[in-house]
Amino acid sequence: MPIQNAVSVREVMSTDILTVRPEETIPEATRQMSERNVGAAIVNQESRGSRRRPGIITERDVLNCVASGRGAEHVHVADLFTPNAMTLPPDSSLKQAAKVMTSDGFRHLVVFDGEKTLGIVSIRDIVGHWSKEGQLPGPGIQIREAMTATEVFAVSLEDTLREATRKMSERGIGAAMVEPEKEGRPPE
Repeated sequence: MPIQNAVSVREVMSTDILTVRPEETIPEATRQMSERNVGAAIVNQESRGSRRRPGIITERDVLNCVASGRGAEHVHVADLFTPNAMTLPPDSSLKQAAKVMTSDGFRHLVVFDGEKTLGIVSIRDIVGHWSKEGQLPGPGIQIREAMTATEVFAVSLEDTLREATRKMSERGIGAAMVEPEKEGRPPE
């Protein structure tokens, strides 16, 4: 079944937006993101005099912070967030949003009408809608054809969280297999 362009991001976006302040620490912001079970938050920049495009901080920003070895408790949202988030209008199709996300490497886009932030649409929102409607693209494509990596990346149980996030950040990935150390195999 082909993907229908008639569905707009307005219909699937999250409107219950988490907003954080630039002066909040990364642990404060990530606690809120975790409690709300969201992967991104809008950064309130009104105190900075900017009312143009909204700012955003994402789980990938936090991953990169942890991977860098900087003490997250001393890092503020202002140090990591993207001040001019990638936005799209609410009447954009899901196909348009997915194309922007995949071509530019984003998982979240801010839905913005030129004056006001209306919501956030995530790749999960789009795929969830397509799945529910039976409109997932490429139902006959094998997983090996859709994979972006040819090798599975793994971390070991002995890796520290910082080391695992550093390795993931270097590769630009958000997940890794976890496997126990095997006898005779030197650690990475």
